[in-house]
Amino acid sequence: MKKYLFVTSMLIAAVICGCGGTTNTIQNQTSNGNGTSATDIIGGIIGAVTSKTNENTILGIWVYEEPAVQLESKNVLASVASGVANNQIESKLEAYYKTVGITKGSFTITFNSDNTCSYTIKGKETQGTYEFDSSTNKISIKSSGFLSLPSAYAKVSGKSLELTYETTSLLNMAQTVAGASGNATLSAISTLSKTYSGMKTGFNFKKK
Repeated sequence: MKKYLFVTSMLIAAVICGCGGTTNTIQNQTSNGNGTSATDIIGGIIGAVTSKTNENTILGIWVYEEPAVQLESKNVLASVASGVANNQIESKLEAYYKTVGITKGSFTITFNSDNTCSYTIKGKETQGTYEFDSSTNKISIKSSGFLSLPSAYAKVSGKSLELTYETTSLLNMAQTVAGASGNATLSAISTLSKTYSGMKTGFNFKKK
């Protein structure tokens, strides 16, 4: 507990110092539409410190915000460039998602405490059940209907939920949503994924 309080205090202090030394500066910026309140920033930091991905923190209704990418590579040069590649892949994913009708707010997923779940994509809802593996943070969903979601890796941070998939599985799912195959952006993402053998792609959600 003392360790938690110490870490939190240090982070809060760093934010205050980094924003001009006082919370008044932050609040003034907010009132002018140029910043975020000290309360929001501190709340976000505390959320990040205390968040843990488990069967309880994934519960709730989550709304799609933006693409998510996780990169891993044994190639040193590739690892150095991973930050640039991450942005590049996210940009391509966002463009591809739009072509298949997945845009901000158009994809929601709900996890309930009784291990039932539901998700809506392009106005079509699917009901199912899920299992959460606490050793890997992997979510396996069983459903029938418009679309079956592949197994995903979950990561909770504050009020954000990141669900990432093996890239091939994700792209196959996106093709199902689109009802078509073959796309230049899709090919570009597949090519990039070969550089990063452990690359996972998916969705970043915000809690409703």
